[in-house]
Amino acid sequence: MSGSAGKKETAEVARLSFAVAESALVVAGLLTSTLSFVGLRSLERREARLSFEAEVTRRAAQVDREIDHLGYVLESLQKSNDIIGTLRRSDFSRIATEARRQHPGILELTYVPVVSRSERHALEREARRDGLEEFRIRDKDGHVAGDRPSYRPELYVHPAPPARRFGADLATDPAFVRAADQVTDRGGLGALSAQRAGRAEGHLIAPIYRPESPTFVRVGRRASIQGHVTLRFAVSTLAAPALEAADDAQLQVFAAGLGVLAGSPKMDVEEPSVARALAYPDQAWTLRAQPGPAWFAAHHGW
Repeated sequence: MSGSAGKKETAEVARLSFAVAESALVVAGLLTSTLSFVGLRSLERREARLSFEAEVTRRAAQVDREIDHLGYVLESLQKSNDIIGTLRRSDFSRIATEARRQHPGILELTYVPVVSRSERHALEREARRDGLEEFRIRDKDGHVAGDRPSYRPELYVHPAPPARRFGADLATDPAFVRAADQVTDRGGLGALSAQRAGRAEGHLIAPIYRPESPTFVRVGRRASIQGHVTLRFAVSTLAAPALEAADDAQLQVFAAGLGVLAGSPKMDVEEPSVARALAYPDQAWTLRAQPGPAWFAAHHGW
């Protein structure tokens, strides 16, 4: 009897051990499956995140290309500097009309010459030649500008503003003079203030040098400056292709010190966002984007 009981006890222990082992295997399998699932979900989310970052990089490149296109418009005017001094308003308007046709975001193109005291009257005569009978270099308050070493009047503006704006003396605008001097010294492209009341606008500026004295030294650049061309554009139009809906993603163009220039006015700062620097001169512009849950679901089958 005792031998039979021992065998039964041994068999029972074996069955219990087998049950425990089987349960352990099931638990281990479930744990492994759970960890694999969680790991897969984590990997999937990481891949979705990388995919989103690549998408934001692509959209930032779109904005950079649009900025380059605007720079090309100003560069085209720079390359015409051999005729700017004798360019008639009709010619400038033709160039500007074509530029605005190709780039709908352009709001205004302006030529601002640098005019010495001795050249002032000759400039006003040339303006009257172009049909501006009442053209006078005027300060910001509309008064005829007094004597100063040099003037910076708005001469060619397209589209043509009210007559009272022609000849406005930007030498009385410290922000313009500062930007103009900086871009004169280094050449290339610069920027003025990027925001106005009502809507965000960019304002690019480029120097025009006298063609007979090309030089690349600072003193020479100041001496050979003939004027500047400026281009004003709507930021929302410039960035429109990059701000198109992206499956529950928030996108915006943000400028340090200015705030949101275009796109989503609000963004959840508690969640991580993706930011890409934009190639806008003289100011820190970024394209910021925030993915939402639906973006991951749409791209990775959640």
